[in-house]
Amino acid sequence: MDDYLASVPGPVVGQFEELAVAEPTGTPDGTTAEVTLVARSRPPLVPWALVPWSDGITLRVTAGARAD
Repeated sequence: MDDYLASVPGPVVGQFEELAVAEPTGTPDGTTAEVTLVARSRPPLVPWALVPWSDGITLRVTAGARAD
């Protein structure tokens, strides 16, 4: 998975900092695949609105697929 992330075009990955595969990733039951990605984003908003998140906003997404 890390190799795939390294191959993604720069403009896509460039939207995020520290993009990485995280836990849970794998197959908890042998029929479901889970992949979790985490990244930091610094959205271009009005500066005063970002003061509480000056280090960026951490995004964490888990996707799953099940074999039938």
